[in-house]
Amino acid sequence: MTKKTFTTRDEYNRKPIAESIARLLESNEDITPLVINGGWGTGKSEFCEKLVELIRDEKRLEAVYIDAFQADHINEPLLTVIAAIASILPKSEQANFRKKAIPTLKHGLKLGLKAGVGHLLRQDYADIADDFDKDIKAATNKIIDATIDEAIKDYAEAQKNLDQLKALLQKATENKKLAIFIDELDRCKPTYALEMLELLKHTFDIPGLRFVLVTNLQQMMASINHCYGQAVDAHRYLEKFIKFTVTLPQISDSKSPIETHISKAHLKSLIDSNALVSSSKELSHAFSELSEQVIDCHNYSLREVETLVRYMGVFCQLRKERLNYKNLFGDAIMTAFGVITYALSPSLAESIYNGTANTDDIATFLGVSRMAHPGDGVLKIHEVVVVTAVQELKSGTNNFLEDTRITPFIDTANTFFIPSRVHKTEKRFSLTSEAIEALKLIQ
Repeated sequence: MTKKTFTTRDEYNRKPIAESIARLLESNEDITPLVINGGWGTGKSEFCEKLVELIRDEKRLEAVYIDAFQADHINEPLLTVIAAIASILPKSEQANFRKKAIPTLKHGLKLGLKAGVGHLLRQDYADIADDFDKDIKAATNKIIDATIDEAIKDYAEAQKNLDQLKALLQKATENKKLAIFIDELDRCKPTYALEMLELLKHTFDIPGLRFVLVTNLQQMMASINHCYGQAVDAHRYLEKFIKFTVTLPQISDSKSPIETHISKAHLKSLIDSNALVSSSKELSHAFSELSEQVIDCHNYSLREVETLVRYMGVFCQLRKERLNYKNLFGDAIMTAFGVITYALSPSLAESIYNGTANTDDIATFLGVSRMAHPGDGVLKIHEVVVVTAVQELKSGTNNFLEDTRITPFIDTANTFFIPSRVHKTEKRFSLTSEAIEALKLIQ
């Protein structure tokens, strides 16, 4: 599998951010745990992978990557972190490290098990009827007392082993700091995610260790409220664990004086790299323009953009014998609109397909709140869709039209449909429905 690096691809101009993070991690600033924050689908994981490779290439820090989502089924954050650290130490040190770590793990797991046993015994005790044999109750109490007494001894032993492990880690990171990147924490079970946070604060607070959490802070706050209730101030709770936060920007200005939304840059890259999607000039242009419009309106993520282009690829594969839209620009617009709604707004697509859509819903999806009189005879592509909806759907308030006379709008929109595959007796929205039908795999 090819490694992802900023050298091979950096269309969002994020390498300077990565270099700054690397310098911070190498410094003695108290910034760990550091959080790389971003919404789902904004490219956090790819950025993290590239950052890890950047650090490894510069060889000023050691770096290890943990996919927390793949590890949360183990349900032992301590085991996950220790295994990751062991994997990156020199081979000559790994055996000694494991030897020191095993007692810590054993006691940690043992304490958890005994706590569970004690909890179950107390539940059983509470459920016993008042007239149950008193000797049985007494025996149960002795078991509980013995369990607690042993747990206290185990805790003391575990703390001793943990102190030894910390000393070993501190010595191992004296000459070169170790950066541990924990990705996908926001996708983990809430309990696991919070256990990981608490583990880093209370167990691995070591000068030479740097922890970087790659996550969606909004989702982390939701996990906190899930575990501790809505009354807890999740933001303030997180502040106890996080020292510094970097939020990935939503724009890239590296290749253009005009700021470009990174999802739109990603859209262009994906369309250009898909030969089938870009094979029809008219269709790919209409698809690109309409997609950029809805990205601006709804702030779609990189992952949602990938889904969108994938759906267009599927449509083109299913209809590749009919992808010739030469001079059929209006047809291409209505077809692309069908694919976009099916990918990003399934409920709107279904209403269009069933003939129950209204102009207000379509205008809202396309971000049209007000349309002035087209005195210059020009309409944008998304406005062509809205005017066609007003002309054909006959349902909606149409409050977005400043001029009550629809004729000038229709006259301008009609110029996009010369020529067209649609006969005069047909509606142009049939092209949108046909695209939706294709993606529904209806022959």
